[in-house]
Amino acid sequence: MQSFIYRLGMVTQRDRDERRAFLAAFGQFLKIERVKRGMTQEQFADLLGIDRTFMGLLERGRSGTNIAELPRMARGLGLKPRDLIPEPEEDGLLTVPEP
Repeated sequence: MQSFIYRLGMVTQRDRDERRAFLAAFGQFLKIERVKRGMTQEQFADLLGIDRTFMGLLERGRSGTNIAELPRMARGLGLKPRDLIPEPEEDGLLTVPEP
């Protein structure tokens, strides 16, 4: 069984599906950074010009966003766009021995 591992800041997510691991790390990081800045989900969504429910989907890793939106998201958090991109850990793939 293989698991993909993505890390962003203190966030680490692993999943058998690479896309889910990536989106979960991205979303969890967004939420942590938003909360650190004292913003509600609705305030951050308004700042970005997106619906609050879509913001919730992003933070839960249930949806992705267009890469062209990263600069605006980063600016809203006082970060650089590159700071929002999860990195694979150890080439992003972990092989777990079968039981």
